[in-house]
Amino acid sequence: MSVPPRNPSISQVEANSAPQNAICPDPHQESLALLKLLALGQQDIEAGRTRAAHDIVARLSAKREAENS
Repeated sequence: MSVPPRNPSISQVEANSAPQNAICPDPHQESLALLKLLALGQQDIEAGRTRAAHDIVARLSAKREAENS
């Protein structure tokens, strides 16, 4: 049984594919990094290391006002 030929346009794209930015990880590594961030966030929540969003916004607003005065 023979394997059908690959679509030449797909082969050409794969052959010419290069990372657009050498700093960016591949999609699999990026997904793993995002999953790790979610896990770390969940650990912070479980450990009580959280603050209310309105408290953070108020603190940042006060800081900005102090800098602009």
